[in-house]
Amino acid sequence: MSKFGDKGWFLAISLISAVGLLIMAIADQSARLAAAQTGANWAELLFWLSLLLLFLPGAIRLVVSQAGRQERLALLLMLGLALYLVKILHSPLYFTNYDELLHLKTADDISRTNALFQYNSLLPVSPLYPGLEIVTTTLSSYTGLSNFEAGIIIIGAARLLLLLSLFLLYELLLTQVLQSADSQPTAAKIASIALLFYITNPYFLFFSAMFSYGSLAIPLAAFAVWLIRWWSANRPTSQPADLEIQIQAGLETSGLETSGLETSGLETSGLETSGLETSGLETSGL
Repeated sequence: MSKFGDKGWFLAISLISAVGLLIMAIADQSARLAAAQTGANWAELLFWLSLLLLFLPGAIRLVVSQAGRQERLALLLMLGLALYLVKILHSPLYFTNYDELLHLKTADDISRTNALFQYNSLLPVSPLYPGLEIVTTTLSSYTGLSNFEAGIIIIGAARLLLLLSLFLLYELLLTQVLQSADSQPTAAKIASIALLFYITNPYFLFFSAMFSYGSLAIPLAAFAVWLIRWWSANRPTSQPADLEIQIQAGLETSGLETSGLETSGLETSGLETSGLETSGLETSGL
């Protein structure tokens, strides 16, 4: 039974998630057919059924079981990717959300002119903070992928970085609070549940999965905060001023993406402890 618990549960939940994604694809197609008045509209029912299959099995495993740290992290990353695929299945061929089209215009301008800061009449501020577009067009130019294909890969990788960074940050904070010899398993369990609650926020499913600067800036900011806290915990006498560049990268990607930090509860926990609440923020123009 324990051997099954190590890998069997993860494989079983992965299979259920695959079925959930199949149902989501059917729901999307049902909605398209209903819009064209050529089919029955089962889309809403199938949509919610799919989300239940994607979320509930993993959530139960994380909350009620004694799963190990690696399994918990794997389940959370799988859930994050599965929910990201929900967005991809909604628009599998093109960017269709309003914000995505604005940033795609900036990315296309960079690809077309091989120059930054081209005027974008749809969103004039976008070319001034082209972090997302630079990464996207770089991947596109080296691989031959379209900006759409490169964009969904970049945002998918950023989502994994966000989940990993938040899990490690929560775990580190809890380990420091508990301060006991056997605190790591407890910290990992509580951290996984905390991250599970974060995933339930309504922005996670679609808004933070869009091809938009916040979808890259918030993961970079979360990674920077975890890195600062980890550095501070392991080398308390050092001054990690070089880590300010990571914060700057996230802020330049997004302009002023402070709302994401406040939503995640990260704006003070990492910066104040590491002594960067003044130098880091002043460097980044805040």
